[in-house]
Amino acid sequence: MRSVREREKVLNLHFVDEKPAKEIAAETGVPLNTVKSWIRRYRLEHDIAVRSNQYAHECEEAKLIHVERSYKKREPADANLPEVRIARLEMEVELLRNFLLEKEGRWIRK
Repeated sequence: MRSVREREKVLNLHFVDEKPAKEIAAETGVPLNTVKSWIRRYRLEHDIAVRSNQYAHECEEAKLIHVERSYKKREPADANLPEVRIARLEMEVELLRNFLLEKEGRWIRK
């Protein structure tokens, strides 16, 4: 799986620097189909049509900033904090307890 930073770099090269996908693939080492896929998904997620005028470029640049922020939000910055880890483990224990109780209940009924 590719990193978020790698995806951001590809999207910046395409939308900000206006480089074609083939050139981006050669420059970054990311496969051409992956580059095209990221660009297509970004356009679909943000409803960006393929346009070549200056206004469209400015809109795309603003939306690119927005997508960078949304990708950064997906990175769990505080996932290793003790409180977060304890809460996650407590949830897992509860799920396992419920699963085992349900499974035992099925065995008793048979």
